[in-house]
Amino acid sequence: MASVDPNSSISRKRKRPDPDSGLQIYTKETLVSGDLSDVQFSVGGDFGEAKLFKAHKYILSIRSPVFYAMFHGSMAESGPQVDIPDCMPDAFANMLSYLYTDTVENLTADNVVPTLRCADKYDLPQLATVCLEFVETRMNIGECLVTLERAVQWNADDIVEKCLRLVERHCDVIVQTEQFTAIAQDTLKMILQRSALAADEHDIYLAVERWAVEACKRSNLEPSGINRRAMLGDALCLVRFPLLNGVQLTAGPAKSGLLLDSELLNIFLHQNGGVPNQLPFSQERRSRSTAQRADQFKQVEEVFALSPAGSWWQPAILQWAGERGSLMWNATGMDGTVVAEQAVRVKDFLKGGQPLYHMTTLGPRAATYVKQHRTKHIVRFDTQEETECGLYQLLLHNSQVVAWKASKVG
Repeated sequence: MASVDPNSSISRKRKRPDPDSGLQIYTKETLVSGDLSDVQFSVGGDFGEAKLFKAHKYILSIRSPVFYAMFHGSMAESGPQVDIPDCMPDAFANMLSYLYTDTVENLTADNVVPTLRCADKYDLPQLATVCLEFVETRMNIGECLVTLERAVQWNADDIVEKCLRLVERHCDVIVQTEQFTAIAQDTLKMILQRSALAADEHDIYLAVERWAVEACKRSNLEPSGINRRAMLGDALCLVRFPLLNGVQLTAGPAKSGLLLDSELLNIFLHQNGGVPNQLPFSQERRSRSTAQRADQFKQVEEVFALSPAGSWWQPAILQWAGERGSLMWNATGMDGTVVAEQAVRVKDFLKGGQPLYHMTTLGPRAATYVKQHRTKHIVRFDTQEETECGLYQLLLHNSQVVAWKASKVG
């Protein structure tokens, strides 16, 4: 029987290519020029005129299991063009840039949410992480409201929460921007419902007044007290008017007509005569969020801490302070002695294949750090068992990472 060439199409298996093979022949210039491309995408038809992108099936199949199934699965695309009407062209371009170069140069506040949606659609968790980090660390504060509304529109809950936390931390600046007066009423309510806004309630009230005036203008209405109340709707009840003093109330909502006389009387009587607050306005002061209290340590868990020499373990109480990827760890021994303390950016630290130690009451257990998936970190103990940890479930000592209380994936 004649032998079969192992490289022929007859003997070749439908197997996903090695992610590291052949990557060196693909560059940004190859993507831009479209040289040797074998597929064309028509993208964004649902949003207007579609845009065409040339690409290479091989590189897409290597980087994304969804593209691999698209081109090599049982129902593989066989035509020269693939229509993707539900992706925005800018977001699709960002995704292609990441697939070819591992970078995204044109990520903006306007397209970060559609780009995250592309990352989810084509199973690209690292691109999703890039999008989330952009919102946290690189996005202009004044642009976070634009991104927040886009995230709500696209049901991108991860980015919605990150944007709201940015609003909390920088509320005193954000409420002064023109973007604030342009947000939708539902977005305004979403912000006013937060109890950790870092701004004086009087400044929040003034910003709400400006928003109401601009809302009247957009609806071609006279900005009277009645019309401004109508534009605000139930968002008005989210302003904490009892926290304003008498001068602020008199010069503000009393003069502008935003509050009714009966409402003002009840607030004054409550503040000066001990009469119970019978109105829907909260009198609870807005507190600073945990992320804002960076100067305070928070007790987290009783753990086993690795000694500075890395040669023994001892029981300790772990505490942390800081925000996002910058954490200060303070592992205190049972006798009150500080075992270890250091500040470090987690994202500059964690890399695939990095050795870990797993702290349990039964003693340390070796593990390997796999990757970050959105806001969780994946850790593997063997080929059969993987766990995921939150950011604050990773303790760093002397350039070592220690994971504890990890929950099993799947």
